[in-house]
Amino acid sequence: MVKETESDRRIGERYDRLAERYDQSRFGGPFGELHADNMLRLIDWLLPATLKPCKVLDVAAGTGIAALRLAKKGHAVTAIDISEPMVRLGQAKARSSSLPVTFVVGNARSLPYPDEHFDLLVSVMFLYLDWSHEDRVVFMNEMRRVLKPGGLLVLEVLNPFWGPLVEWYQQFLEERRHTKSTRRQTAELIAGFEVLTTGACNYPKLAWIHRISPRLARFLARMGRYPPLRWVGLERYLLLRKL
Repeated sequence: MVKETESDRRIGERYDRLAERYDQSRFGGPFGELHADNMLRLIDWLLPATLKPCKVLDVAAGTGIAALRLAKKGHAVTAIDISEPMVRLGQAKARSSSLPVTFVVGNARSLPYPDEHFDLLVSVMFLYLDWSHEDRVVFMNEMRRVLKPGGLLVLEVLNPFWGPLVEWYQQFLEERRHTKSTRRQTAELIAGFEVLTTGACNYPKLAWIHRISPRLARFLARMGRYPPLRWVGLERYLLLRKL
């Protein structure tokens, strides 16, 4: 059994507290719905059109927004998260949607699966939380271990370009939520993978733009898959292939 670290305990407890209101606070309201829709569209766009139903693991799945989307497409999906209340909510959503997603309470630093077990991994809204770089290395090593050679990984990271802005923003929060990675650190994390394509899911002040012009915000959000916006997005999505 993996030993829980202080970071695991702190972040796990944070999402235990947030669980009941997580979907509403993160994906509720007009901008939250836009963000959720854009995130799912971006995952759809990143994955090859030729991808056949396969064995998928959603790492740090939360209440299962990505896992449920992939299950609708016919994939055999397992969703793992450290927060038991989040997992229970995901299970309830899967039952109400009649989708066969297997939700598991577990720690991403020691995934309870054999080597080279999955064809596709998805990890969004996870790696940019306030983990240390050493934590992130452990998580990536585990994801690399359970992914088959040639398998795909959809990974969300913070754009290093916006690191100073992220650090500045933290000082106004009661609790630190995100930690930046430098370009060198990001390159270290994805060593052993080939970058197939990238996209962007969010931009600084996009919520503010949405209040003024929802139409413009929708346009900017969907342009995150094209240059130059995909290079300057706050949250970057990478499609990686294990070498």
